Amino acid sequence: MINYIYNLFKNFCFRSKIKLHNKKVFEKKNNTKNIILIEFNGWAYLHIIKSYIAEALCLKFNAKLIAFESYTIISDQLLKNPFKIIVRKIMIFFSLGTYGVYKSFGTTNFIYPEIKDNIYNEKKNLINKLKKKTNTKSKLLDLKINNIHVGDLFYDTYLKVYRESTIDLKSSLFQTFFTESIILFFWWHEYIKNNKNKIKSIIVVHSVYTFGLPVRIANYFNIECYKPSHKNIIKINKKNPYITNDVTNNISYLNNITNNKRNYIYRYSKEQIKNIVKGKSKTGKNYKNKIRNKLKINNKNYSKKILVSCHSFADAPHVYGKFFKSDFFEWMHLLGRISKKNDYVWLIKPHPLTYDQDLLHLKKIIKNYPKMVLIKKKYSNQEVLNIGIDFALTCFGTISFEYPFLGIKVINFTQNHPYKNFKFSFTPQNLDKYISTLNNLKKFHYKFNKKEIYEYYYLKRVFLNVDYMYLNLHPTRDLDGYNLRKKFFVTNFYEQWVKKWSLTKHKKILKNISNFISSSDYFTTNEHLVK
Repeated sequence: MINYIYNLFKNFCFRSKIKLHNKKVFEKKNNTKNIILIEFNGWAYLHIIKSYIAEALCLKFNAKLIAFESYTIISDQLLKNPFKIIVRKIMIFFSLGTYGVYKSFGTTNFIYPEIKDNIYNEKKNLINKLKKKTNTKSKLLDLKINNIHVGDLFYDTYLKVYRESTIDLKSSLFQTFFTESIILFFWWHEYIKNNKNKIKSIIVVHSVYTFGLPVRIANYFNIECYKPSHKNIIKINKKNPYITNDVTNNISYLNNITNNKRNYIYRYSKEQIKNIVKGKSKTGKNYKNKIRNKLKINNKNYSKKILVSCHSFADAPHVYGKFFKSDFFEWMHLLGRISKKNDYVWLIKPHPLTYDQDLLHLKKIIKNYPKMVLIKKKYSNQEVLNIGIDFALTCFGTISFEYPFLGIKVINFTQNHPYKNFKFSFTPQNLDKYISTLNNLKKFHYKFNKKEIYEYYYLKRVFLNVDYMYLNLHPTRDLDGYNLRKKFFVTNFYEQWVKKWSLTKHKKILKNISNFISSSDYFTTNEHLVK
């Protein structure tokens, strides 16, 4: 109890400092008809970043700032609890908590999906029509409502909320979820359509799950969205609908560099990737700097060892778009059926960050396929690779560039992945080609140049990591998810920011952001920074 009270007091003090600071440095937003929407969330470091993007956009469009809550269905009920509504109004009125922080940098109003009790009856016929036409998982993924693609958002949200590996379309749980998702879509569609001439831009934190509904609908009405992080800003519109096209959209950079710069890229990237696979870098997942365990496979009569590097079943599987099956569950069963037709051993390695969550799903799958072997959590990547892997399989994981660096061939399960402009991993044209490739691995090979790995790494991890906020991030340590949460997601980041603030830095940040907003680019680069 003492710790709880102390933390409340500490958070109050940190928030008070940033509120006083913001009121001094940001201009009061005009009460005009033009609107900039900004997503409401509780992450301190993003409050700082979004306050600057909001300032730049409001100045450009002479607009007022309105915050919106987008976690309905994800972490809150569709029909709000009356008590929560009252508490929310009190916190907004008295500028308490995160509401006060948003008000301090100019937010004039807060909205959330206010769902009316009678909306289901109003939309009943349309909802039933959508349900009837969505009778397969593939059709769900392709679902469009009012010509706006939303099926992938619904699909991934269901997996996340209920921690499922796949969807049973006939289950009452999914049917209820599907109805609520459709109703949520219509609320956002009506709001944005009614205000399409007023809304000039939207600042978002997420573009996946049902968080992405405002983004998709806004883009349909030709409203640009901006998704910031500590290392870049992404402009989302009809021409750039996926935040994951960053490398693809910037590959031309490699055509305009000197030989000296290219050689530097090769040396630098080689050293950084070497640190990853040796377990010396925080940016690598499940690489250890010491070998502690020795993995053994009992049956040695297999002609090939295939490593299946699993993804988290529920972690936005369609973030890059569709792959050759509807979800990771179907991918695993496909591999299981293929395993029965050959003499390979299939080593199933769960995702290191969601191992415990995915373990039950994987056990249910591989019990039907005797040649599949589940790798225990204690084994690092190096300990698995030391047994001699012939091929590794992924949908779009980072092993697509890490393992080829070590000489291991990787086969992808989608054409929508970050490496599609490079040949260091192999991508079949379609599902039939994928199956044919796996059934004929004894004859399969492909050639690649490691220099492509270095070029990809540099574009992804260096060129597109832009310190437009002058946070002075360490290129590896601070970009690791765990350290990021420790450093930036807590309210004491407010105090750190205020201490290091200067008017010169303030003006440069606004100029950096304004340069990007005014450009035709979709991703920030160092070209947008004040020289």
